[in-house]
Amino acid sequence: MPSRQKTIDFLESRAFKKSITDQLPDGKAKIALAIRDRLINHSELNAFGAPDLKGTSAFDICLFMLFLDVLDTDSKTEVMAGIFNVGQLSCKKWIKRLRSEAMADIEWVRPQESVRGNVGKFVVYSWGIFDSTVYSVFKPYAKMVLDNYKSHKAIEKLES
Repeated sequence: MPSRQKTIDFLESRAFKKSITDQLPDGKAKIALAIRDRLINHSELNAFGAPDLKGTSAFDICLFMLFLDVLDTDSKTEVMAGIFNVGQLSCKKWIKRLRSEAMADIEWVRPQESVRGNVGKFVVYSWGIFDSTVYSVFKPYAKMVLDNYKSHKAIEKLES
């Protein structure tokens, strides 16, 4: 099954909808369900199941921050640019916008030692004006998109 359809099936599943209503109070659950519906109805989900973000709405910016938060060691502009089919400069502009307009605390951190060498990553310390609990239920979705992206890159590497 193509990654995009697998992701849509996950978002449409009763189990995912139930996890939203079980984890969040009514008001926040309604917002999260509206976000879910918007993702399902998003006509421009790419091959990995990620939305085509323009970075112009709060919806886009919050989804970008969710992915930034979930990607952990993969939270580098080249990975994010690949997931969202945008340039690295767009990702850098979105991070700058989050810092200035949303007052989010996002830092570039270089670990002292890493198995993969001296590799830095973005760390989200605070979501600023946004409520992270509404988006936290979408972490499994973001992880699925990341797995789809990694699988695609592994296949590309084998084919080359």
